[in-house]
Amino acid sequence: MLLVHGGGWQRRSLDDMTPIAHYWAKRGFITVNVAYRFAPRYRFPEQLYDIQLAMHWINRERSNWGSESAPIVAFGFSSGAHLVALMSNVAGQGGVLDTPHGGVKTRPDLVILGGLPSDLRKWDSGRLIEDFLGGKQAELAETYALASPITHLHRKAPSAFLFHGRLDRLVPPDHATDYFQALEELSIDSEIKLLPLRGHVTSFIFRRSALNAAEGFIRQRVSY
Repeated sequence: MLLVHGGGWQRRSLDDMTPIAHYWAKRGFITVNVAYRFAPRYRFPEQLYDIQLAMHWINRERSNWGSESAPIVAFGFSSGAHLVALMSNVAGQGGVLDTPHGGVKTRPDLVILGGLPSDLRKWDSGRLIEDFLGGKQAELAETYALASPITHLHRKAPSAFLFHGRLDRLVPPDHATDYFQALEELSIDSEIKLLPLRGHVTSFIFRRSALNAAEGFIRQRVSY
């Protein structure tokens, strides 16, 4: 399992995901908890490249772990979920984000997406999004679309489990519900769990019910 932390593409660290890495390790996963370069010093798509390179490293190391045929799950929260979803959707599609570091080996078998910013076009501006993409949407409309996971969905995208706080004001719940609807329209195996009385940060802090549901989703689809 690849784990990718949140933080608005510009802060926090892999330490946030360490308890989650332990959770899945106790359930039989080899967990790989990664960091990535931060905005504004490094802007999109540099963060995506880092996650793609991590997936290639996992694939190179699998023979050493005796897990060549094991399924790969990618788990991200907030900006980490954005990077996981974007990587998964563009993998092997041959577009501009699939080169030079993408390819089919960067597509996980299944993704877990918490607090997902699925459509960056929902924001016209804001410090985090401008630092990440380099400007306001009025100036960079094509970049905002290119950086949005929902614009890259296709029928071969991996199965997805989404969880999101119903009271999330930083990344409103329609990011999750719209993405889930798009997955359903493409007949992509997916499930969504909306957490009552949870905002963005609290949906991460009080995540146990989401992890339990994600575990059930995974167990029904892959063996480990």
